Amino acid sequence: MADSVTPDRTLTAVLNLHRELRLAYPTLRSIERAIRAAEGELAVDVLIVLDRPDPATEEYIRDAAPRVLGDIPHDIVVVDNGDLGLSRNDGVRLARGEFVAMCDGDNMVSLDWFRNAVAFVAAHEEPVVAHPEYIVSFDALDVLWKIVSSRDPQFDALALAEDNLWDATCIARRQTFVDVPYIATYAQTGTGPEDWQWNAETLAKGIDHLPVPGTSLFYRIKRVGSLLARHVAGAAMLPHSVYFADRSIPEGINARNRGALVGSAEPASRPGVGARVKGLGRRAVVQVAKTGFRAVRRVVGGHPQFPMVQEELRELVWRVNNARGGAPWGDIPDQLREEWRAMHRIEPHVFPEKRTLARMQYYAPQRSVFTDVYWQLVDSVGATPDYLFVVPWLRRGGADKVILNYVRAILEADTDARIVVLGTEPGESEWASRLPAEVSFVQVPEAFHGMQPERQDRVLGLAMTQLAPRIIHLVNSNVGYRVYTKNSAALAQRSRLFLSVFCIDETEEGRLTHYMLKGLRQYMEHVDAVFTDNADIVRFLRETYDYPEREFAVHYQPVDPPELEPRAREVRPFTADEPLRVLWAARFDRQKRLDVLLDVARIASERGLPVEFHVFGSAGIEVDSAAREVTRSSHVRYRGAFDGGLEVLEPDRYDVIMLTSQWEGLPNTILEAATYELPALAPRVGGVAEFVGPATGYIVERFDDAAAYVDQIASMVGDPEGVRSRGRAARELVDERHSWTAFARTVRERDSYTV
Repeated sequence: MADSVTPDRTLTAVLNLHRELRLAYPTLRSIERAIRAAEGELAVDVLIVLDRPDPATEEYIRDAAPRVLGDIPHDIVVVDNGDLGLSRNDGVRLARGEFVAMCDGDNMVSLDWFRNAVAFVAAHEEPVVAHPEYIVSFDALDVLWKIVSSRDPQFDALALAEDNLWDATCIARRQTFVDVPYIATYAQTGTGPEDWQWNAETLAKGIDHLPVPGTSLFYRIKRVGSLLARHVAGAAMLPHSVYFADRSIPEGINARNRGALVGSAEPASRPGVGARVKGLGRRAVVQVAKTGFRAVRRVVGGHPQFPMVQEELRELVWRVNNARGGAPWGDIPDQLREEWRAMHRIEPHVFPEKRTLARMQYYAPQRSVFTDVYWQLVDSVGATPDYLFVVPWLRRGGADKVILNYVRAILEADTDARIVVLGTEPGESEWASRLPAEVSFVQVPEAFHGMQPERQDRVLGLAMTQLAPRIIHLVNSNVGYRVYTKNSAALAQRSRLFLSVFCIDETEEGRLTHYMLKGLRQYMEHVDAVFTDNADIVRFLRETYDYPEREFAVHYQPVDPPELEPRAREVRPFTADEPLRVLWAARFDRQKRLDVLLDVARIASERGLPVEFHVFGSAGIEVDSAAREVTRSSHVRYRGAFDGGLEVLEPDRYDVIMLTSQWEGLPNTILEAATYELPALAPRVGGVAEFVGPATGYIVERFDDAAAYVDQIASMVGDPEGVRSRGRAARELVDERHSWTAFARTVRERDSYTV
């Protein structure tokens, strides 16, 4: 850089550019104008940082900068970061001034910005960050934004989790940028924007963000191609900041500001009469909306759809409060209007004409249900866990047993591990009580279920990113899969990602479906491993998506043997007086194909086979005709619902367990039955055939081939010794492959999971 004689204060204006080409021209002109206005009070040099520019932009800037800046000291450096945060840091590193101004390549600063902002920062002994008081957005959108002070008694520090409250354009002492550098938010990491994270980090360190009275920024919102648009389109997630993981930080700021208000000797400034009248009208409308909301809540508050209506009503109140009927902070100051008109000479797209002001939107971020839900969730989880399981709930089911098994295995490997199980769906989680005392079960706040899916994804993704557990293990949570799809790259910056899947479902039309399939190609490259309880799912995913074997781990689930050894079974002939007793136990839904069960029982009866079908299970609200028929069919004995494992059904009373499922993983019921030496009669679906084979049970090739089931039953009737032999072999396989010791060992073998 060229040497310059400095007055009392020096400033380096860091202008970050990428491929703006001629859009940088009005920016350069506004910078030159602001520097000329500060002459005599402030010595300013300009540092233009070009990050991976295209040749046209670099050539243009090398030509335009000297023409526009003239004798103002300036330099141009080209860096190869591919990241705006790192390029800002390069600017700070090379800056010569005591103060640094961050400028972006398509925005224009007001005439007094440099002069007034440096004087403003210098007047504070403590480090502060100065921002323009007003931001006028133009081009794709006309928006007026009045910057709030982090010292304002009305400032809500908690709301920074929901909205970025300050733009990247700012001025501070150079040492402030050195002490709190920007972090990298590469596009491929799915994080950003870098200035939002920096705003939070500086605030967490006690550095306030303050608007400089009378200054403004004119902010171009590009129709296409902007970094902001890429962040939005890519659902970028805020990088980790201590600010968003510890409520005490923003609460401390709020408490300080409220204390300042109570102890203030001077009354806070008040808006003019016109602004107060507008404010009263707006508050009246809001009060009417709130009254209506409370009335609706009294009438339909218990309806299952009310949470969604509640969210919509809250959004309506917010929109009314931020309507276009005038700026929420009062009239537009004359000084801003004058600067607005003056900027028109630099950028013709900028002008405060009546038509523009009529369609102007006012950006005044306000706390909504998002902020409340986010901090409630962070508070509930508490300190950063080592393991975060994201699940729909903990109820009575195979997947729920799997979660309990992993928790137990983790604690055996690391007794000090902090584990949190997070339920993301509404409803009771009866099995949460089965978790060890040292493991926390947390459910998302009730208001979470009333949020729109996109906001659910954002609040959960933000919490997972900011809490940054060492391990995130996803099991069957729909919203969890959506977050993986959108934000796996961001999550993987600080956490290792795992998921468990057991089987791929099928629709009535035969389409393969599962939460994991929707975004699998978006998140798999960031997932450390997929855990499953059967090799069939691995085969499917490898053959269908060509993922390498190292991406998967088969953890055959453990089955606890019965506390009492099963009684010795005598080999007896199956007769009309002592029939073959078949156990069928499952929930009543389409997957389990009760229609096939009924066909098997009917055909067996028609063939006169000495067999009884004992059916346990129940359905939810939606019951199909087959489920209704099971409860009254003469071909089966419906024994009602059951709660818990097979042990409550007295398995010793039966000879074989039967499945008629259309799809499965490796069902826990056949493993439990094997501990009682019951062989299984089941279709070749999912991972069933990994356990049920000629030595350990009876297999049919198609789930809907009722006659094949009956043929196998006939073979059992004719070979009672074979039934007993296969039952004993099934028990031996369970003891060998599905013991707790075997499971815990395979979990430990995944070093990235337990070490």
